Amino acid sequence: MKSILAITLTCFFICNQSWAQTNSGSADPVKLEASSGTKPTIELNPGSFDKKKKEEKQKKKKKNVFYGIKSKKKTIKTAKNQTVTFEKFYRLPSFEQPNEYPYAKYLYDSDKKEIIRVRTVEEGKGMPLHGKYERIVNGEVRERGFFYKGVKHGRWESYDKDGNLTNKAKWNKGFPKDAEITLYPQDTRLIKEVVPIHYGKKEGMYMAFFENGNLKEVGEYHEGEKVGLWIEYYDFMQKNGYQRKKKEILHKKKKDVFQEVEPIVQRAWDERGEQTIKKKRNGQR
Repeated sequence: MKSILAITLTCFFICNQSWAQTNSGSADPVKLEASSGTKPTIELNPGSFDKKKKEEKQKKKKKNVFYGIKSKKKTIKTAKNQTVTFEKFYRLPSFEQPNEYPYAKYLYDSDKKEIIRVRTVEEGKGMPLHGKYERIVNGEVRERGFFYKGVKHGRWESYDKDGNLTNKAKWNKGFPKDAEITLYPQDTRLIKEVVPIHYGKKEGMYMAFFENGNLKEVGEYHEGEKVGLWIEYYDFMQKNGYQRKKKEILHKKKKDVFQEVEPIVQRAWDERGEQTIKKKRNGQR
């Protein structure tokens, strides 16, 4: 009996001392908490749990938000033979005209249920992509990247069927990140020329513009050389809203560095739109 009484008095003394320290403004960092029906808990960093929950809640709120804009998630599924392709992407919640200078703009056509790539954007013809993009073929990621208001932005990667990285590029709001951009000196808001640079060489889409913002010339570089079809334009728009072409020039790829390949003017037009050079099927004009 005396033993039980001693234990009871000892517990009372310890509990009373703890209560006195708590109410006397003790700087002890250990916080004791208890509520009816629950066991007391020891929190070494008071408030950290609530802070963590708050941060997690904020992260949840930012779901589907890219570059400060909450976007709408979409998925397109296509099946052909034994190939199933998913395109997972986001689009702007409402239409906003993309920057006119980048050559390629990407839109979601809700009528055709597909992503379209266009040079000029008309309101009502599609919604600009904005946010994360993934193309998945038979369960394997083949392409991934980000869009910013209809144009490529940030790091883009492509993979083969075995998951090996086949291509990577960095974009800055529709332009190659390392592109050399020349501005008109009389108005530095106007772009004169965009030269794509990749690892120190000209690589990718080249564009030149008139002072009025219309496209002057466009074509592709590969390993520092012009390749494929290059197009020159007149500096005015037609009634249908498209620019009138001036020339189409074909640059064939060299087989080796010593080969001389002359560019071929395939087609040409005057300012009235009448064709002055036309390539025939046999390759002659």
